[in-house]
Amino acid sequence: MRQVYLDTFGCQMNVADTDRMELLLFHSGYIRTGEMQDADLVLINTCSIREKAEQKIYSLTGVLQPIKEANPDQIIGLTGCLAQQEGERLLKKMPFLDLVLGPDGVEDIARVVDEVREKKGPVVKVQFDADEGYKIPQVSSRTPLKIGPSAFVNIIKGCD
Repeated sequence: MRQVYLDTFGCQMNVADTDRMELLLFHSGYIRTGEMQDADLVLINTCSIREKAEQKIYSLTGVLQPIKEANPDQIIGLTGCLAQQEGERLLKKMPFLDLVLGPDGVEDIARVVDEVREKKGPVVKVQFDADEGYKIPQVSSRTPLKIGPSAFVNIIKGCD
């Protein structure tokens, strides 16, 4: 199985979105790792409302760039509200990024990662349809997630 490193900055909705991405990627052949440098795919789920979270993302450049240079086949992506807000501008600030995906693209994460692998270049998908609700992923009952007494549930998407 391929490995994915997931990290979340910002609000509780981002935690729920990261959990959904993990589930969808698990059903596409990925297992979560706690080590960024071991991952085939690194996804950082971002926030644009909480200033401290945004600053942490930009400070990650010093960590992510050398990892990408050491492993050029590794896919590195930013997801979430900062990704949606900044879009293509993120590629100028962080040219090592392979994907930029807004909160509306969570359900398509596996397909977008495949697109990056096939295209061998950055993919930016930050469209936002405020009228479209969240889709419930169609996956089997197998899950990599730890089932506990509570979980975050999104009632809106994005920061709107």
